[in-house]
Amino acid sequence: MVCFQCTDNFQPSFLVSESAQTCKKCKKVKDLIKYSTNLSSYIYSINLQNKFNMISPSFNGNELIYFNPKFIDEGYTEKEVFLEIIDCLNLQNTYYNNVKIITNVCNQMMGLIIDRINDLISDNPKGYLISLLNILEYNLHLTFITISWLSDKENNIIIEEITDNFARVVINSLKFQRDYNFLGRFEQIYKEWEGVLSFDKLAFQYGIEIVTYLSDKKQINNSQIDPINFKKLIATIRAMYELLFTCESAYEHKELIIDKKGNISTKKTNNYSEIAKKYVDCMINRKVSSFDIKTINKLNMVCKKYIGISLEEISKIIGGLQNHYVNSDDFLIGSVDYFQKLIKHLLQCSDKDAEKFLSILMSARTNNFIFATSTSLRENRPLRKCLITIEDDIVACPISILEFSLIGLYLDITYATLPKSPFQKELFTIVDKYVHKKFESDVILHLKNNFIDAFIKGDIEKDNMVPDIEAGRGFLQLPGQIDIIMLYRNKMFVIECKDIGLKYTPKSILNEVYRFRKIGNKSFQNKLSNKVESVYNNWDSIVAFLGVSSENKIQKHMPISLFVTDTFSVAAIEKDLPSPVVPFQKLIEWINQQV
Repeated sequence: MVCFQCTDNFQPSFLVSESAQTCKKCKKVKDLIKYSTNLSSYIYSINLQNKFNMISPSFNGNELIYFNPKFIDEGYTEKEVFLEIIDCLNLQNTYYNNVKIITNVCNQMMGLIIDRINDLISDNPKGYLISLLNILEYNLHLTFITISWLSDKENNIIIEEITDNFARVVINSLKFQRDYNFLGRFEQIYKEWEGVLSFDKLAFQYGIEIVTYLSDKKQINNSQIDPINFKKLIATIRAMYELLFTCESAYEHKELIIDKKGNISTKKTNNYSEIAKKYVDCMINRKVSSFDIKTINKLNMVCKKYIGISLEEISKIIGGLQNHYVNSDDFLIGSVDYFQKLIKHLLQCSDKDAEKFLSILMSARTNNFIFATSTSLRENRPLRKCLITIEDDIVACPISILEFSLIGLYLDITYATLPKSPFQKELFTIVDKYVHKKFESDVILHLKNNFIDAFIKGDIEKDNMVPDIEAGRGFLQLPGQIDIIMLYRNKMFVIECKDIGLKYTPKSILNEVYRFRKIGNKSFQNKLSNKVESVYNNWDSIVAFLGVSSENKIQKHMPISLFVTDTFSVAAIEKDLPSPVVPFQKLIEWINQQV
């Protein structure tokens, strides 16, 4: 760790927390990390072991590591947090069906939770902040190993070589469940475990935002964090995010139920085991996307304009970090200008471009913190704004979190999912125009490869494309551009392609399901329905356009319509949608079922 008060020289290795180049200010931060990380890692690891053992037995190879859930000490849990809050506000056995009252009740509970977080960190606020960053890093480590193992079709991952003991036990246990699949529960076990990691990732990010705000301008206390308080802090942050999720659902369904045991609930709408099975299948066989050079060049031009560097240069920074720093769980610690020198060194770019890009990664310091009212992804979340100021201008960040943030930024750019801004608007224009066309082309190729005798047309423009056979002249006026029309085994299909990206926050999942459920003039369903009716009403013209011989009489029928998505969507399990949602991975199987 280093700043330019420590040395006039620049060396990437000086940013690692073990570096001896430390002035008095940097040493305080270095000691803070030393006192905070080991204990927090141990506490979180034990906590996750308990959670995993409630989902699945643990195995070492084929040997069961015996446990009895009755003897698991879960410590202070989210349920206890809710019990205390409900008791304090006297909310036992209450029911609400008015949005205004639900909002008031949720705000009261959230206010108490945030007060408790403030109390829990009061003895060592900066120490708890570093500890939360540390367990977020460990969460990323476990997530990466878990997803990599699931996607490892060629068995390249050697379980015995996984150095982290708990991670090795988890993968051994998942492998045993997959190989033997007792009671057909592997998919659900996997999804529940990944769900634990995903939930913690989201909850801890918001918790870090709050603790960063509450600890700003507080003095560093170079002593160990209180282990009991840290256990309570983990449970309280989880409870806070669970409350956000529940209240969000309560607003939608206009129902909030609180019982005497501390359970806060609302209507349940999804079949979890069905979600798990479809999700795991889609993750194992997920579609891999790539960009053509033309699209990449256009994205690079916009990136250069707004953040000073290109997509390739973001990848170059990630590669440079991996080359310079072997231990990804280590912290980089240094002044803002020293981090700027790191970017300049990795890219060989100007000071201006390095400063411009670094600002994208810096966590904002504010006196007007806006607390969350939903689970929507926040602009200042630590897995995007990962460089957090600890003392004056000294920043601390685990290497893997910096790498993850850069990967996330790369994906946000390619999906145009950045916060709304002129930058996002220009990206969206490119992504919507080029990436959607690429996905549409991928779907057409997939259909042609699997249904050789099918008649398929794609990218059918609204005007001046389909000859009007019945009128004998001119072209059809369609209600909109149609992605794909296919005739297969005398069945007509009208297919709409939606490259939506994987949704993983409760808010984005709910929004996506709602968009596919909604019926209205501008809804997905209504727009596709109008296209289906147009195909039906202009049957002979469409059949001729597909290239079917006039001698081959195809019985007129209402076409089968569907949405195909590039990845798993919870909307795929929705029943009774006018046009169903089918993931790319299940498209061929679904069409075969229709014919």
